[in-house]
Amino acid sequence: MRPRRLLSAGLVCLAAFGAAPSASAQTHLRVSPLDPVYDDLEKLRGFGLLPEQIVAHKPYSEAEIVRFVDAARARLGPETPGLAVHILDRLAARFMRPARPAPRLGHARLDLVTSNADWRGMPPSNLGGLDAELNPLLQPAGGRR
Repeated sequence: MRPRRLLSAGLVCLAAFGAAPSASAQTHLRVSPLDPVYDDLEKLRGFGLLPEQIVAHKPYSEAEIVRFVDAARARLGPETPGLAVHILDRLAARFMRPARPAPRLGHARLDLVTSNADWRGMPPSNLGGLDAELNPLLQPAGGRR
């Protein structure tokens, strides 16, 4: 049973560190509901450049506003009023930023602790049993007494 656990732990670590170079922090900056951008989005909806119902709930994130601007730009036509184009240009200047490359992972470390102590089943409690095994030498306190 222990070699299978070690193999599964190794696969989890491999998957986590394999994805690490492409991982980066994702921020979801929310725009205040009092911001004038919501008035601009309503105007764009009035011009027919945005769908009647936007599914997202306020406050919108900056990424959602960028998606709305992209959707409105895709619907631009020759009869689009100049005010709508001006609003789109203003929103694009404020929210659209050039993509930055994700920072690379500087270093990684993996710690592995092993023991030759016997694994034992977890004792049942008044809430029922739990199909798990624990090693009392590796998890001395762990909330179990």
